[in-house]
Amino acid sequence: MPDSKNAAPATGRRDFVRRGAAAALVLPAIVSGLGACTETKAANRDSSAPDSLPPGQNPALARRAQADAMDAMHEKGIKAFPAKTEGKGNQLFQPRIEKGVKVYDLTCEEIQWEVEPGRRAKAWAYNGQVPGPQIRVREGDRVRVNLTN
Repeated sequence: MPDSKNAAPATGRRDFVRRGAAAALVLPAIVSGLGACTETKAANRDSSAPDSLPPGQNPALARRAQADAMDAMHEKGIKAFPAKTEGKGNQLFQPRIEKGVKVYDLTCEEIQWEVEPGRRAKAWAYNGQVPGPQIRVREGDRVRVNLTN
């Protein structure tokens, strides 16, 4: 019999969707931030460390300048997201209604997706969008999704 202390908490559909949406919002920021961290490390290697400051320079001011530079770099990364590319994903998908049922027709296909200006990658798209279209339903809605793969 499983130990109730180690059992995973029961989660519902709403928890699953909420966590998925949070991950979808946070993950791109994390990925773009990784490049920014690499730039910071390279910049720090080029600049002198606070231990080897020129005589008379305040170490607190040097640390403040580094912090300001890092803040500026992070702000630049945030303002660059989402980049202006030719495709826009996650657009609200309006269903057609058939006898009280919300019907969504999805087609998935492989496309060349512009991940950043001038750079393309192979990606799976749903109705030509990466990420796919946004489907909004409420608990109790009758829904049919037709997927053409």
